[in-house]
Amino acid sequence: MGDSTTINSPAKGLSMGKVFLAEREWEEKMLIMRTEMQNPSEDSKDQSKFRNEDNKLYRSRSEFLTSERTDFVWLYLGK
Repeated sequence: MGDSTTINSPAKGLSMGKVFLAEREWEEKMLIMRTEMQNPSEDSKDQSKFRNEDNKLYRSRSEFLTSERTDFVWLYLGK
């Protein structure tokens, strides 16, 4: 059996409290963005604009949170 995970930690110089508040604000913005994307207009320029804004918002997360992926960790069970 094997799996990998993401380890999140505060960006350099930030306390856990500040990260918690920033992440809640970020999650609210992301929820609003995703809701708007689910109810698109007919204009393809709007869709492109939403995708660009969504990508920009997602990348802004690195301002307060550092994420690192682990390699696969394997667990061998024997009898």
